[in-house]
Amino acid sequence: MKFQIGDTVKVVADKERLEMIGVFNKTICDFEGKVKSTDGDILEYEIYFPKISAYYYLDEQDLELVPVEGGAETKQEVQKLFGHPRFYEILEDMGELHSKKNHDYAGTSDPLKNLRACTRLDLEPFMGVMVRLQDKWSRLEEFVKSGKLMVKGESVKDTLMDNAVYSILAIILYEEQEKVKHPAPMVVDGEVCH
Repeated sequence: MKFQIGDTVKVVADKERLEMIGVFNKTICDFEGKVKSTDGDILEYEIYFPKISAYYYLDEQDLELVPVEGGAETKQEVQKLFGHPRFYEILEDMGELHSKKNHDYAGTSDPLKNLRACTRLDLEPFMGVMVRLQDKWSRLEEFVKSGKLMVKGESVKDTLMDNAVYSILAIILYEEQEKVKHPAPMVVDGEVCH
């Protein structure tokens, strides 16, 4: 087995080859990915591409290791960050969760399509996410009071993770909303146009 879980890799397959093996997002050639799992029998690897929040299964022949400056291991790079190491692991888990749910909810067009659906009710997407966050907090409040959750398919950890993901999505939608309300001034020949 050439690659191990946690290795940073880049795609060296050409775009025709990617199409042949059923990979539809050719932009993955432009980004680095991380090996998340492997099927050793057929030398196929599940690669997560953080910059596009996407997963693809790729053959060993289509990948190469990304050299790390100074010979440091990829995992050691995380240790240079301040704070609890588990925090950074949870961020990766959040990326995985966002990618998988986004696949189911939004498809490949607009990644926030499902969150924008509330505009059909004349509600801004940022406010729609606020409602979802309130629902999650209400569920957590009930758990704190009663000590149990009736819906067994979603744990306290799942609800907290959803809350964290929704909070980040709310930031994205809030920034978009602010750009529309307060667009950057146009500058022509060094002069600000009003």
